[in-house]
Amino acid sequence: KAVRQLPVVDGQGILVDLISINEVLVPEGKDNPVVIMAGGLGTRLKTLTKEIPKPMLRVGEDPILQHTINNFRQYGFNKILITVNYKAEIIENYFQDGYAYGVNIKYIKEKKRLGTAGGIHLAKEYLKEPFFVINGDVFTNLNVENMMNFHLANDNAITVGTKNYAFQVPYGVLEVDGERVKRLQEKPEINCLINSGVYCLQPEMIDLIPENRYFEITDLINTCLAKEYQVGNYEIKDYWMDIGRQEDYHQLNNDYPEIAAAKEYY
Repeated sequence: KAVRQLPVVDGQGILVDLISINEVLVPEGKDNPVVIMAGGLGTRLKTLTKEIPKPMLRVGEDPILQHTINNFRQYGFNKILITVNYKAEIIENYFQDGYAYGVNIKYIKEKKRLGTAGGIHLAKEYLKEPFFVINGDVFTNLNVENMMNFHLANDNAITVGTKNYAFQVPYGVLEVDGERVKRLQEKPEINCLINSGVYCLQPEMIDLIPENRYFEITDLINTCLAKEYQVGNYEIKDYWMDIGRQEDYHQLNNDYPEIAAAKEYY
C-alpha cells in the first residue's frame, strides 16, 4: 500500500501530528478542471466489464481511473469531475470525495448515456476556466501541464491530443494511374495521427453541445471546425494506451512495470 501520511514528532520524538503526503509533494492546485468521461458500458471488453465499469479495471494494483487522477494531480490539477452512468456506485464508493487521493472529486451523473461530449454540458457550472477532457479508458503518463500551456499559448478553442500510430498493411499495395501501375510496395507500414481521447477546451465551447442529447466529442470538434474556430494538434510523445480492446488492456499490463519504474506517481 502507498504511504498516504507522514508523522510529525516533537523534540522528544512524541507524535504530535499527521500530515498528508500530498501536502508535501503535490504542487499548488491549478484552476483548470479535469473532466473524466467514465460513463461508458465497455461492451468491447465483454467479460472484463460485466461486474465493474471499464475505468475501474486494474493496471498493476490500481484502477486505470486512479492512475489518471494521480497523473493530473502530480501536475497540480486537483479539481476532478467524473461523469458516471454504468455501475456508477462502484466508482463513487471507491474514490468518494477524492480527499484520500489528494484531489476534490465531483460526480456528474448521466441519467442516460450522452456520448463522449454530452456529459460535459451537465458539468457546465464547474467549467469556468479552460479545462481538460479525457476518456476514462485511456492510460497515459502525459505531461498534462505542458499540454495545457500549449493550448493557452496558441489561443485554441480546442486542443486535441494526438498520437502517432503505425500499422503494417498485410498485402502488397499498388499505386496506380488509371489502368497503369506506377508503384508496388510489399506490406508497407503506414503512419498516421490518431485521436488520443485527451483534450483541452475553452469553456465557451460548452455552448456548442446540445443539452441532454447524445453527442460525441468528434461532433463537437467538427462543429468547431465548421464555425472556423481554431482546433490545435498536440502530439503526445509519452506513453499512451486506449484499453478499448482486450489485447490492448493486456498489453498495457505487460508494459506497466517498466512505466512504473521509469516514472513514480505520488
